[in-house]
Amino acid sequence: MDIFYTSVGRNGNLILNLSPDKRGLVPDNQLDALNRTAQIINETFATNLAAGGKLSANNSNATNGAALAVDGNLDTWWEAAPA
Repeated sequence: MDIFYTSVGRNGNLILNLSPDKRGLVPDNQLDALNRTAQIINETFATNLAAGGKLSANNSNATNGAALAVDGNLDTWWEAAPA
């Protein structure tokens, strides 16, 4: 989990380096570990702590204000004003 938090948690990538077994599948012991990791991640982030929060920014693009960062819509975002 520490590797997950210090890579993905810091906006990086986590390369799992999984290789298939003779069946062409992810080995069962690796799959078990991945399932346990997924369960911990899902439980840890089950509650969105930013939901319902009020955001503000010193500057914003006129069409992409700070509130859009937590509106739940993946097609909207906050954007700084052009320099």
